Amino acid sequence: HALLGRVHGALPTSVTLGVSSVERTLEAAERALGRGFRALKLKTARSPEEDLERLHRLRERCGPGVALRVDP
Repeated sequence: HALLGRVHGALPTSVTLGVSSVERTLEAAERALGRGFRALKLKTARSPEEDLERLHRLRERCGPGVALRVDP
């Protein structure tokens, strides 16, 4: 990375939240945040409506200070 001209001192690592119910997703997010993660990656594979509900509820719970990523 130094040879290629590193441009970032560090990159945030996300934790993956698997395909699950809304409640389990929120519980897993709380555990990850408690361990210091500030970026969460949400796996999607349910219906679009269920995935969007999980994403919206996750944003409500975590607030704007947590990066959310989606992995379809």
